[in-house]
Amino acid sequence: VGDRRRGSPLWILRLARLLRNGRYDVVHLHSPVMAVAVRLLLLLHRNGPVTVSTQHNLWPSFRFPTRWANRITLRRDRHVVAVADTVRDSMGRSGASTEVIVHGVPLDEVQARAGDPAATRRELGVADSAPLLCTVANLRSNKAYPDLLAAARIVLDERPEVRFVAVGQGPLADELEAERLRLGLADGFRFLGYRPDAVEITAASDLFVLSSQHEGLPVAVMEALAVGTPVVSTDAGGVTDAVRDGIEGRIVPIARPDRLAATILEVLADRDARAAMATAAVARGEAFSIEGAVRRWEEIYEEVATR
Repeated sequence: VGDRRRGSPLWILRLARLLRNGRYDVVHLHSPVMAVAVRLLLLLHRNGPVTVSTQHNLWPSFRFPTRWANRITLRRDRHVVAVADTVRDSMGRSGASTEVIVHGVPLDEVQARAGDPAATRRELGVADSAPLLCTVANLRSNKAYPDLLAAARIVLDERPEVRFVAVGQGPLADELEAERLRLGLADGFRFLGYRPDAVEITAASDLFVLSSQHEGLPVAVMEALAVGTPVVSTDAGGVTDAVRDGIEGRIVPIARPDRLAATILEVLADRDARAAMATAAVARGEAFSIEGAVRRWEEIYEEVATR
């Protein structure tokens, strides 16, 4: 029911037609803005489907009108789920009865897709001796790419052999490329755009780096753990539920590219500590299997559809 024109409300009309003509039991809501619209739309359908919702991001990251409307209409959902403890805690009293389900990743599939790290590095043109750092994140403001670019400049000034690659696409592509050029990062930092082999790139990297201002629980972080790539990330949302500082990686404050850079350099300098983090990451990744989440959602759908 989506629309390629950003911000177009036509999806509401399409959804209204589906609800009028179809026989649906449950509508699962994800985006907070769309969730509010759907809950209000269903007020017109007395015998229509029930709603459940997944809260993916910290509520303070929403604009005030979105947060207020979501809080008021949330009570219409039959079941509310958060992707991490930090997300539930950010909901305040609205999160009192919220269940936490870590959505997880298909571990066997992710690990099978890790491929040949040496071949991936060759395809990227990265020497075996060069530390490779990757991030997998959309080119949007919440990912704080300017902070990552600033941190990369600091790292490359001290260790020019390091290579950063970023997998992702989004509305800030041109702006971020201009900033990359302004900082003179050249081949030290490359935007790769959309890549279907993002997991292979993560598995071939020495570190997975994330500079986000706010997050729920990123799939890319769970995939990094699953393939044994240590994570250096800001303390954004559910990342700290997944990555324990000093064990599977390192956690630094938000909006501190200097601290991010210093921590990256520290981890790169300690090969033994990095190897221990990689081993711990694989073990930690076992906690993020998607199978348990699937079984629980099947139970929830059955429960709410038969009430």
